[in-house]
Amino acid sequence: MIFIIGAGITGLSIGNELLSNGFDVHIFDHFIDGEATLAAVGMLAPLIEAKPYEENLLDLMQESKMLWKEYSRKISTDSKIDVGYQENSSILVANDQDEIQKLMFKKNFLNKLGFKIDYLEKKDVLKIEPLLSDNIQGALFCKHQDQVNPISLKKALQYLFLKNGGKITKKKILKLKIIKNKPFVCFENDVYESHKIIISAGAWSYKLLHNSFNLSVPIKPIKGVSMRLKTNKKTYNIRHNLWFNNIYVAPRTHGELVIGATEEEKGFNNNLQVGEIYYLTKHLWESLPFTENYELLAFNSGFRPQSFDGAPLIGELDVISKNIICAFGHFRHGILLSPITAKIILEIIKNEKREELYQKFLPKRFNLKI
Repeated sequence: MIFIIGAGITGLSIGNELLSNGFDVHIFDHFIDGEATLAAVGMLAPLIEAKPYEENLLDLMQESKMLWKEYSRKISTDSKIDVGYQENSSILVANDQDEIQKLMFKKNFLNKLGFKIDYLEKKDVLKIEPLLSDNIQGALFCKHQDQVNPISLKKALQYLFLKNGGKITKKKILKLKIIKNKPFVCFENDVYESHKIIISAGAWSYKLLHNSFNLSVPIKPIKGVSMRLKTNKKTYNIRHNLWFNNIYVAPRTHGELVIGATEEEKGFNNNLQVGEIYYLTKHLWESLPFTENYELLAFNSGFRPQSFDGAPLIGELDVISKNIICAFGHFRHGILLSPITAKIILEIIKNEKREELYQKFLPKRFNLKI
């Protein structure tokens, strides 16, 4: 039996991958309010997210992005739940000359890596997205930067996991233990032995490992707040995923828009604050003035697990035991990276040789000590 700690999208993706390859899987989750899925917009846009000092992460995101079309199709077909996968393009908008300079830097960086990114003048941007503010100065146009609906995706993954024989237990974990190199999960009145334990508890992974082994992994919670809007007027619809300096906007079906996201280090305080609402609504109105006529559906918040180098920890926790496996620290890229993370974890469980790229994300890169 393999245990997974965490029933978010990453944990469920891993669980389904293992089940489909013949493994028995049991997921444990405390179901604490504030999981990263709640604040996620669901962008699958590695080129927009790319940074010059994160080329390994970009390669991993690109590889995962290539899996998404078939991955989402299979999930939707098998579960009969539409996960909201949409092939689209993204527009990265500049509102002043400083932002244009940043766009050109990103364009040159991506061009050197072999990606074709087009720069659009103001008049050309407004031709394809006429509802943008007239204050814009230019934009980058990136093809094949898609999206998925995080809430529908999680619902479908959970349905398939349970349908195919997986178990999910809502229970508070006190700590993990290693006894004679065998991993155990300890609850208030029970202790369960496992063959392998996969930690996919997002921002709570730090607490679990620190409480269990006095190990400090370089992970911190970053609070994000997003909001959903809706209109019934087709003339108010936008066509592309839009990225601005402060926010990003994803058009969904049935006239919905999802706007994300704040990014603040506030510990685990998940209370929604006026300043967070103001931040999103102010920048949205400045960029897309027509949205003042939209109906507000919801604000959502959650904690993203950010590692010190911005990349996930995927692999054996050698400093404790090879039977403890990390799958956390994906920060803003958890949904995008979920299929490739599941693929890597399966290779670890099956003791298969891993690609050199995957080894760049092993926890041992941080020289962890207890």
